[in-house]
Amino acid sequence: MATRTVSVPSMPAAKILPVVDTSVADPAPLGLGAFALTTFVLSCVNAGLVPKGGDFVVLGVAFAYGGFAQLCAGMWEFKRNNVFGATAFSSYGAFWLSFALLVTFFAGKLPAETAPAAIGTYLLAWGIFSIYMTLGAAKVGVPLLVVFVLLDI
Repeated sequence: MATRTVSVPSMPAAKILPVVDTSVADPAPLGLGAFALTTFVLSCVNAGLVPKGGDFVVLGVAFAYGGFAQLCAGMWEFKRNNVFGATAFSSYGAFWLSFALLVTFFAGKLPAETAPAAIGTYLLAWGIFSIYMTLGAAKVGVPLLVVFVLLDI
């Protein structure tokens, strides 16, 4: 028997969607909550709403919630293949951990003449990181971009 060739119309290219591991719940609410609450407590201290002597309350929150919980959220974002979320939450978790360590163990040991420049450099580096993340957020979506623009401000 003779073979016959049949032409198949070409299929349009399939849209490739990212793989999301649903075995891990969405860690974004934890990461956002940890950052927001810790920032709120620090802002209350900086605004003078917490009486003198009570300002160290922010350190516990910075270590546990802003630092550790947010770092965990970042690791879970890696598990879900969300590189932007993983980078943001892990980095800001590390920021809060490093902030708490700086205030607890090192800031008091800085010479008075170098402390402003040293701490200013630390904060400038994190500001540059935040601007860098804002550029990345512009590629992800408008709501995230708004969050990062407000963070930069």
